[in-house]
Amino acid sequence: MSDETDAVRYAGKWRLHFERKADHNKAEALICFTAVVACTLVAPIFVMLGEGFWLSKLTPSLLSLLAAGMTTWLQLRKPQQLWALYRTCQRRIEDLQAAHSFGFAGFERAADRDRLLAKRVAEIVMFSHEQWVPLVPSPENIGALTESKLRRAPDAEDGNA
Repeated sequence: MSDETDAVRYAGKWRLHFERKADHNKAEALICFTAVVACTLVAPIFVMLGEGFWLSKLTPSLLSLLAAGMTTWLQLRKPQQLWALYRTCQRRIEDLQAAHSFGFAGFERAADRDRLLAKRVAEIVMFSHEQWVPLVPSPENIGALTESKLRRAPDAEDGNA
């Protein structure tokens, strides 16, 4: 039988949730960034040194396509921002757990420390949701991104094509 309270389990559940999400988004951001850099640096080598259709044309084209796709993914999904958000929430909950356990930061004078812990963890969960919602790609975001790229594209009528 455990002496652990529901509030402590609740805090632990959310801390673990944010830790897993932060780890996932960190890995996603680093993998995408590394792939973009690698593909961008290696593609010109295939153009310069590759012989035949497969090495001099198809391979660099596929590498460039992969780099463009990963760059778009990073811009729309924003895993690096999600990583920071989730890690911040995880650390805040860890801080609350320590304050609850050792009786500081408002917990020393709380009549019901467990209820205060649960309340503060719930506030962090809601904060994370409020910060996450604007990061979700929307049709407007995608449309604005596409329009801005089209505006920067050279216009055939200007003789810049």
